[in-house]
Amino acid sequence: MSAFKSTFRVCTFNAGAGLSDYRRLIAYLNDETLSAGKFGKLPDLPQQKQAQMAKAYGNALKETANHLVGKQGEQPKARVYLLQEVGSIKRPIVERLRENDFAIIYAPDSKKNQQGVAQPDTAIALDKSRFSKIENHSFSMVVDQENKIKKDVAIATAIDAITKQRVVFASIHAPGCDLTKSFVDPTDAARGDFYCQQVAKYINALGQNAIKIIGGDINVNPEKYQERFDIFHGFEVMRTHRATNVNPLNEHDRARELDYFFFSANGNHNQKAEVISRDDVFGPLSGENHCSDHFPVVMDVTLTSVGSPQKAEKKSGSTSHHKKSSSSKSSKPSKTKYKPVKQKESFSAWFWRTLKSCFCFCFPQIRTRRA
Repeated sequence: MSAFKSTFRVCTFNAGAGLSDYRRLIAYLNDETLSAGKFGKLPDLPQQKQAQMAKAYGNALKETANHLVGKQGEQPKARVYLLQEVGSIKRPIVERLRENDFAIIYAPDSKKNQQGVAQPDTAIALDKSRFSKIENHSFSMVVDQENKIKKDVAIATAIDAITKQRVVFASIHAPGCDLTKSFVDPTDAARGDFYCQQVAKYINALGQNAIKIIGGDINVNPEKYQERFDIFHGFEVMRTHRATNVNPLNEHDRARELDYFFFSANGNHNQKAEVISRDDVFGPLSGENHCSDHFPVVMDVTLTSVGSPQKAEKKSGSTSHHKKSSSSKSSKPSKTKYKPVKQKESFSAWFWRTLKSCFCFCFPQIRTRRA
């Protein structure tokens, strides 16, 4: 048996909740501090400026798809995309992924608009040339019984085509809480904690003996609220240690790290994951041509599997020859060992057997009477 490795790239990205999040990005880039009303609602813009920004945002949606996935005909920059704040499965980044033959996974019970287009909060895109046996395990949950607030989570299982390992993917978006204070109130964080608890419980049950990869917007950081990260017991927290979200609503906390990966290989240290610089993958983000107030986080996952030398050689493209071990030779049964041996028939035995057959053929009535 020979071990061989395979690496694929995963991108998690909060694509932004429409024009309001694009306004936050522009304000941050212009070093402005915005004032917002209840639930972070921004004040209305003058009609002319609103139209200009809407046009710029429409262009940014297309440019973000080009930037993160690639232009039409180009090789996708990642094999897996874990998306949050999707808003519509018709948005350009999802359409571009579909054009590149990615399977788009989201909760079947996601809300729909008047045209019947699904509007999930989370989605997963898997490259079908790399993953097989893709199954959708996404679902929605009520995170606030009093206000009947539902949140969905995108979950998929798939088989890595090279290592044949089973992988569980999840794209998550935890409900937010007030981060303007120096600490997080557990009561305020209760909805997000409940959401993460349900996700962790489901994925651990689904992903026994599987590689588990979770990516998304956690809406807190370990420095302020470690308790949320403790929910994902047994997972390694993969982080950038740099801002992944901009916040022009607070002059003292204008950028913060909210987006993370969680990786679990069930204690198998041969399976590895490493967060890499997004700039090395996508190049520097291009300011106003980016559609969200969040930035993508990128991780390379290297899986190691065990297969026959012939399979390993074929997958890796190696031309080296593998010698069979002596133990494998001795364990194979010899073909002649269990082959039945025919005894040689003597002439007299052959003569009497042939005479008996002829007699029965010529006098069938005697054979019948004796029977």
